[in-house]
Amino acid sequence: WNLRNIATPLAIFSPENKDQIQTAVQCSISTKVPIVPKCGGHSYEKYSFGTGKEIIVDLHKMDKVIVDAETQTATVQAGALLGHVYYQLFHQGGFAVPAGSCPTVGVSGHTLGGGYGFSSRKHGFMVDNLLQADIVLPNGNATTASDSSNSDLFWALRGAGTGNFGIVTEFKFKLFKPPTTVTRLKFHYEFEQFEEAFKYFQKWAASNPDPSI
Repeated sequence: WNLRNIATPLAIFSPENKDQIQTAVQCSISTKVPIVPKCGGHSYEKYSFGTGKEIIVDLHKMDKVIVDAETQTATVQAGALLGHVYYQLFHQGGFAVPAGSCPTVGVSGHTLGGGYGFSSRKHGFMVDNLLQADIVLPNGNATTASDSSNSDLFWALRGAGTGNFGIVTEFKFKLFKPPTTVTRLKFHYEFEQFEEAFKYFQKWAASNPDPSI
């Protein structure tokens, strides 16, 4: 935990749906008090806790994950953590997304920042699997961004959406079936052997079929 510049927010608001997020944004506009969205709170610099002059909109109550097995897609609310997402995807049809390994990272910040994971070489980043995002804009209006609707906003959200453009309330992802077996490798080497070990690893990775690992 980063103990530098500890900030105590003016208030913490925990919405349960999109309408309540819109209310929070309208309140921010009318009172001129800034708001900061918090999803997982997994930030080394504590960006989701503000500077002490803001109201925190904590989305932890919005964590529903609904799978459509027929289309192999899932709608995921922005307050869900990756561990919860993985669990729900697997138990609702044995699906997965190419997200990271830490279960306490929020799906929102992870996705909007790119979202790299163990299976990204084969399935891409989380933003590559994002089909749609529902968002509350800074003026309080709610809209949907996708390739066919508000495409400029959709382009911007995929990589630069953390803390920008509004508060995303829900994502729609395409899913894949994860492998039934996983190979784990462990290398032991001394520090002075790092360059040699890294070259061996690069050679091994290049020999794998593309895409694989």
